[in-house]
Amino acid sequence: MKNKQKTISPELLRDNAYAIEQELVKRYFEEEEISLFKDNIATHNIQIFEKEDELKDISKGLKGAIKDEKTLLKENLKKVQKGYEENKEEVFLLADLDNGIMEIFSKDGILLRSRKLVPSEKQLTIKLKTA
Repeated sequence: MKNKQKTISPELLRDNAYAIEQELVKRYFEEEEISLFKDNIATHNIQIFEKEDELKDISKGLKGAIKDEKTLLKENLKKVQKGYEENKEEVFLLADLDNGIMEIFSKDGILLRSRKLVPSEKQLTIKLKTA
């Protein structure tokens, strides 16, 4: 999904959307973000090994800190593995009556997906913003 996407300005989306809903939206990571996650993985991994060595001497005090690092490591590994994250966001549904499809856009105006219109959506009107 790192291709050029169809975009519409957020203001136009908000003014002309058939409906506004909350939906999980994938936001693919840029190479710099993935690189940062990889750096975080290395950092957390090193910290885990260091803390596990200390654990041999004072195990009770460090068990909680290691658990936290492993949680962060697991989160970063999942992000790198997936290459995206999902967040519940406002999406905008715009009907394309000519083609019989409903296009779903992110709040930034990026086309996320499209689907066929359902019968109740086939006779919509566009709300024009008057100056």
